[in-house]
Amino acid sequence: MRRGVSATLAGLVLFLGFMGVYYRASGGFAALAVIFNLALILAALAAFGATLTLPGIAGIALTIGVPFTPAMAALSPETFVRDVLVGQVGVRGVHVGADFRFGRGREGTPEDLIRLGAALGFTVKVVPEVAVGGTPVHSTLIRELLAQGKLREAQTFLGRPYLVLGAIEVGAGRGKALGFPTANLDGGEVLVPDGIYAGRARAAGEWRKAVMSLGVAPTFGGTRRLLEVHFLPPLTEAIGPGAELTVALLHRIRDEIRFPDAAALVAQMRQDVAFAERLLAAEDG
Repeated sequence: MRRGVSATLAGLVLFLGFMGVYYRASGGFAALAVIFNLALILAALAAFGATLTLPGIAGIALTIGVPFTPAMAALSPETFVRDVLVGQVGVRGVHVGADFRFGRGREGTPEDLIRLGAALGFTVKVVPEVAVGGTPVHSTLIRELLAQGKLREAQTFLGRPYLVLGAIEVGAGRGKALGFPTANLDGGEVLVPDGIYAGRARAAGEWRKAVMSLGVAPTFGGTRRLLEVHFLPPLTEAIGPGAELTVALLHRIRDEIRFPDAAALVAQMRQDVAFAERLLAAEDG
């Protein structure tokens, strides 16, 4: 990394096999600082590449994703700090959570980082643990709640709805043929169980009510997991493949089911849409 970047490093996040390096524009050759920030870790539950679009992350101008390779995982805490943080990043300051661990086998602790910082010339600040209702906020807890389909509970700890972000893909056109046109996103990394959901989706700069189907479309013998978004009411303007879509999952309606035929599926879809409309209307007061 060149030192001549006119930016201030605002965060370095380790999670799920990735290391994120965040910069904040500074208008000058400001001192570099690194922040291991719980808020950024939780934001990463949406999608690593889309983290900068989330509330509370505004002002971060550049993200660098570094693959968490076996070689990286094998680095001792001392080697990681000396060769990566100091040698490659040129770090001047680090902020970490109280339960932060780093280096091979999670050997490194905040105390180790403070000791290394004193020896290598950077400062360290340990951020106190955040709790909601007496329960510590951890990404593991939020993932467990999402895996159980407990969207409301997860939202309490996230501080926002669970979001899925991605680019619209070319679909098979089956939803439109059935009377329920959809915008489709890859669902491979979505953290909630397959099923039908009510929520909102942001397209063309506007949040709209929507009902979503997450799964493999077993009625039609599908194998690939997709998130299919049907707007309420259906969009009048076209949003084509490649357009960015942000989906907020708010309510879980039911499990994904294999129906005997398309007619049975359509009948259930009508019920799902009606139920989703009632749920979302109740939220609007």
